[in-house]
Amino acid sequence: MADSNAYQNKGYQLCNYYIVAPHDTYVSLNISNIYGFMLSNHSKSPGHSANTQTSLTQASCLPKLEVFQVDRDGKEDKMRSICKLSSQVLKSQARSLRISYKWGPSQPPSGFTLTFNFYKHPGESVFISQNSIVCI
Repeated sequence: MADSNAYQNKGYQLCNYYIVAPHDTYVSLNISNIYGFMLSNHSKSPGHSANTQTSLTQASCLPKLEVFQVDRDGKEDKMRSICKLSSQVLKSQARSLRISYKWGPSQPPSGFTLTFNFYKHPGESVFISQNSIVCI
């Protein structure tokens, strides 16, 4: 369970989690029990240009959870950005993932549960192990 409250009280606004699968395996994530995130996507506000709306949406997209696949050279490719209450199941095509969890300084507590599994081949549904990360 990742919870912003303990870190927010220490002045932090970001937590990164790294998952590295064993050789010849990939990572599957299940993100659930999401709380403190928006209920739905923001719609375009009247009177704002597209650029203004983009910056408003990005600024209001906190808390935010981003999942990146990391290749052997350390290059990152964003798999998903989550800004609302919505459980997600993601299968990576990489052995390494970085999960970035951001929140604002004066926001109410937020958090989520992240469970991950390792599997042998992309698209295969047989899992090798099941693990959870805890950040309280």
